[in-house]
Amino acid sequence: MRYVCAYVLAVMGGNAKPDVPDIKKILDSVGIDCDDKKAAMVVEACSGHKVDDLIHEAPAKKEESEEEDEDMGFSLFE
Repeated sequence: MRYVCAYVLAVMGGNAKPDVPDIKKILDSVGIDCDDKKAAMVVEACSGHKVDDLIHEAPAKKEESEEEDEDMGFSLFE
C-alpha cells in the first residue's frame, strides 16, 4: 500500500509519470525503506492509466454484516 500511496502522491505533486526513483525518494523522505521490485510493480501496473480512473475502477468495499446474538451462542441482555 505504501508504494501505491507514494505513486499517487507523486502524481498529485504534478509528476504525470512517476518512476521507481520518484517513489523511492518519497518513501525515503519519511524513513521507509523502498523495495525496488515492489515499486517497479506499482509503476508498471499504473503506467498508462489515470490515477482517478484507477480509483473509480477499484471494487467497492464489501459491507460487513452485523453478527446477531443468536449466531454467537449468547446474548448480552438475557
